[in-house]
Amino acid sequence: MKTRFLYLVLLGILISFISCSNDKSNLPSGPARKVLSPDLFSQLSSKYGQINDFEFGYAIVQKDKFGLIDYEGNEVLACIYDTIYSSNSDSKIISMNGKFGVIEYNGNTIFDLDFDDVKTPTDDSNLIALKKGSQWGLITTKGEKIVSFEYDNVANIENGYIVVGKNGRYGILDSIGNTKIKLDYDTIFFNYENSNISLAKKDNRIGIINSNLQLVTDCKYNCEFLLGGSLPMIDKPQNGFIKLGIYQSSATHPVLFGLINCETGEIAIPFEYDDLGSYSEELIWGMKDGKCGYLDINNNVIIKFAYDRAYDFSEGLAAVEKYSGQFVHTNMGIVPERKTGFIDKYGKTVIPFKFNSQVGNEPIFKEGLAPIGVSNSNIYGINKGYINKNGDFVIKPIYENAAPFEHGYGEVKKNGKVGLVNRKGEVIIPLDYDYLYFENDSIVQCSKESGTTTSEHYVIKNGIIKKTD
Repeated sequence: MKTRFLYLVLLGILISFISCSNDKSNLPSGPARKVLSPDLFSQLSSKYGQINDFEFGYAIVQKDKFGLIDYEGNEVLACIYDTIYSSNSDSKIISMNGKFGVIEYNGNTIFDLDFDDVKTPTDDSNLIALKKGSQWGLITTKGEKIVSFEYDNVANIENGYIVVGKNGRYGILDSIGNTKIKLDYDTIFFNYENSNISLAKKDNRIGIINSNLQLVTDCKYNCEFLLGGSLPMIDKPQNGFIKLGIYQSSATHPVLFGLINCETGEIAIPFEYDDLGSYSEELIWGMKDGKCGYLDINNNVIIKFAYDRAYDFSEGLAAVEKYSGQFVHTNMGIVPERKTGFIDKYGKTVIPFKFNSQVGNEPIFKEGLAPIGVSNSNIYGINKGYINKNGDFVIKPIYENAAPFEHGYGEVKKNGKVGLVNRKGEVIIPLDYDYLYFENDSIVQCSKESGTTTSEHYVIKNGIIKKTD
């Protein structure tokens, strides 16, 4: 009995050891300089022109062409490939002489170089689309074929779903090849604007596909399209609702807007408004006959239609504009002038109408501050700064543009370049960049464009921002 018990214990330890040894998460990841010893890094740097970051113990290297090494410096794949890049954390794509294949993260072959093209997911899912001749199919990173080579196009792979095209019609498949949305549409905008709903386009009209991959409205809503019909000019869904339009024969009201429940397809706000805002803090602004007011989701008027322009509510306040007289403009002559103020949800003026009409920025409060523009010589607020909820400038209006605060910082623009300021107005990322964005609450990526794009990173820690290598 004791012998049997000891055997089971030893077997369990062995299984545990094997399991841990096969766990790729135990393998080192990060920049080559940190993963490799100084001597090995120096040796390999003289051998290869480029060593990419290690991912689970393996790094792509370049010596004219591309190969793969492990964290001990061993060459797992010789530098004979035209490209090698990661598909996800489990697999990589290789190519040579116009042919594509798939390997595991450690270089083991999943599919040989037998394919004419490849498409990878936008996330870390285990699906890969491969093209053979003129037809596309789907495989997993474990080498399982889940969709036969019968489709003319694979437009998108995301969240375990695939947008496929055949004979000019598009639909959606799930991760095991079942049809979720039949191939009946001109195109499908999957997870539109990073939301959880999709838009189906048919005969230049739009229908809604909800988060459960159900078509909840017919393709009957109108919209304008950018870039030759490739991108719909529709605002991102907000709080479960999306603004859509219906064309009218009226010259004065060529399109009327309403609000649709994204999950049910039901009309929340009827199609009777010249424009609508986003459903925010339980209210949505609407425009009718040239005046703006605020509605609840049941189409009840909460704040009367008395304003010339309106913005979404944020932190309990909304910017609105109203006529204040006339302005003598150098080029335009006498023009009507509007002033901007802020109201609460009862329609009470909280910040007086003392700012110019806004242009190029969104005057909404985030983190207690709102970007606002002013000018002494123009009807528009062309000089941007930040005010508090008393209407006082806490960051001087000296910028060409200013965005709402995010993670404790505001993006500002001057002389065509952007940077970040803190709540004191101190510049903590210099205004040297063409654009920037927060990767998360602690990393900011900044990019410069001068023929080629170069990126730089800043890390935020304990309120201090430092540039990283």
